[in-house]
Amino acid sequence: NMQKLKLKIKLGKGLHWSNSRNQGNLKVPETFTIGQIMFQVRLSLKALEPSEALFMFVNNQIFCNSDMIIVIHNKFQINGILEIEAQKESVCGNARKEVHFS
Repeated sequence: NMQKLKLKIKLGKGLHWSNSRNQGNLKVPETFTIGQIMFQVRLSLKALEPSEALFMFVNNQIFCNSDMIIVIHNKFQINGILEIEAQKESVCGNARKEVHFS
C-alpha cells in the first residue's frame, strides 16, 4: 500500500494556476521524483511558455530532477506537508533582440 505524500506548491512572481480554485495542494506517490512533480505542476499552470524554465525550491535549495521526493519530504516536511516554491525563469534571458543579417 503506497503512501501519498502531501505537498504545498507556492507560486513565485508571474506564475498562476490555470484553475483559480487550485490552492497548490498536491498529493503524489512516494516513488515520484522532482522531475515528475515539476511535470505535474507545469500542466496545472496558466500560460507558461515552452521557453520558460520552471525551478522548484525546497528550503531555498534546488534539487535534481532525478531526486526522490520521499527523501526531500522526510528531511524538510513540517506537520507532514512539504512546501515547494515554484519560480519561473526564462532560459534565454529576458533580452529579445532582433537579428539583422547584412
